[in-house]
Amino acid sequence: MTLTIICPVFNEVGFIGSLLENLCSDDGIDKEIFIVDGGSTDGSKQKVLEIQKTRKNLFLIDNPKRTSTSAFNIAFKQAKGKYISFVGAHANYSENYFRTALKYL
Repeated sequence: MTLTIICPVFNEVGFIGSLLENLCSDDGIDKEIFIVDGGSTDGSKQKVLEIQKTRKNLFLIDNPKRTSTSAFNIAFKQAKGKYISFVGAHANYSENYFRTALKYL
């Protein structure tokens, strides 16, 4: 595993679909994606679960402490990637974002 992507979320149903489409794109990088949910009540978890059915490298984790720091720590314990990226749910990542970042490591 080359890359682990960790993204904390809370009530992000308006953003989670496009975020996951972007993160899950087939860019040739061996990666795993952890969506760490802080107790969403807007359907965010259901959207992740729906997309997860077709993505074996997408994982949903509950974050009972509801903080970004806790989200990172929870996912970090399960991470298998040589490199770890902590991303925001509202950000848009270009098609080559992770490939370019890895190139400079």
